[in-house]
Amino acid sequence: MKANRIGGAVAGAVLAGAMMASTAAMADVHLTMDLSVKPDQQEQFLKVMTQAAHDTRSFKGNKLFHILVDKEKPGHILFYEIWDSPEHLQAYRDWRGETKFGDKIAPYMAGPVTTVMYDIAE
Repeated sequence: MKANRIGGAVAGAVLAGAMMASTAAMADVHLTMDLSVKPDQQEQFLKVMTQAAHDTRSFKGNKLFHILVDKEKPGHILFYEIWDSPEHLQAYRDWRGETKFGDKIAPYMAGPVTTVMYDIAE
């Protein structure tokens, strides 16, 4: 009988921990930014972004930042990001706006940026 209670307590603790982890993961902000750069400017754009990626990755609340390059379509770039919260993401966006980073990358752009936010379904 005691073994069942202890086993049940352990199972309950494991389940509670899993639920907390799941809730924490749901609070995260997962997003992609799909963009097109001028194909002949892609290499220079990636140099600028690779340097800027260090600041993004070290910004408070950033969990992940990847720059994905389409192997088949020159100029097609996708950013994949995970942030701790919408507030962290907004603080980062505000900071980038204050530093006028958009002005720095504007000459490389070949179209609008599409941002999509995702929820984890599992």
